[in-house]
Amino acid sequence: MDAAILEGILADVSRFGPGWKLSVEVGKFVVSGTIRLEVDGESFGEYDIEIIFDDAYPDEIPKVWEVGGKIPREPGRHLNGGVW
Repeated sequence: MDAAILEGILADVSRFGPGWKLSVEVGKFVVSGTIRLEVDGESFGEYDIEIIFDDAYPDEIPKVWEVGGKIPREPGRHLNGGVW
């Protein structure tokens, strides 16, 4: 992955707030943390997620997974049809 792309990912992670981390794995970077879903002041909960930037990035969008078990792993509930 290009160094400029990695620098952009690192800058984005720093804006997510405290508690987010970036790990480097073979062929990918994984950003993980907790996201709070809120619309017009109404909270819809907090979700632990991983964002995976693999070698296809930026030509393909990163993969996002809820990893805390709040969203059931059923094929019909996921945009990509995968269940991990």
